[in-house]
Amino acid sequence: MSNKIIIFNGPPRSGKDTGGETISKSFPRAKRLKFSDPLKKATHAAFDLRHVDGRELDVDHFERVKDVPLTEFFGSTPRQAYINYSELHMKVLYGKDVWGHIFMNTVERHQDTIFTVPEGGFIEEVETILKRGIPAKDVLFIRVRRQGCSFEGDSRSYLNPESLGIEVLDLDNTELFSYQNDVISTATSWLNS
Repeated sequence: MSNKIIIFNGPPRSGKDTGGETISKSFPRAKRLKFSDPLKKATHAAFDLRHVDGRELDVDHFERVKDVPLTEFFGSTPRQAYINYSELHMKVLYGKDVWGHIFMNTVERHQDTIFTVPEGGFIEEVETILKRGIPAKDVLFIRVRRQGCSFEGDSRSYLNPESLGIEVLDLDNTELFSYQNDVISTATSWLNS
């Protein structure tokens, strides 16, 4: 079996991480992989942020305060610092598909793995997955909708990768248990097709 990729797309706080974690816990071959992990590491390094003993910060170190202005980021929120580093530095220098290529460098080191990606927000990243050899039939794209959640202030948006031949499903996250069951049944059905 080849690598499979399940990408979640939705606004902040819509349940993308919950969906990815649900699959990772339900399927032994599943591995969580974010486009933003290398971005967060690079941003932390650019701001020289590390533990007191010199260890590198975990990529989710600022997760609980990602929308709070912090002195570590010179008054910017962690989210805005990540967006700025990506949009004003990496994408300017290396192209809009840079995070897709970095993502695929990791994917290509694995075999027979189900990657859950809880943050698909740029079509260039999805296109790069296909350009680098993952067939469209091995990519599932789940758009997550949740009342009260929007892309306001975010550089991402809802994507429509149907034209790339990728199967796209829309899930409503209205209640946690129901949403998790929908994610599991959707992934199971797709993996068995």
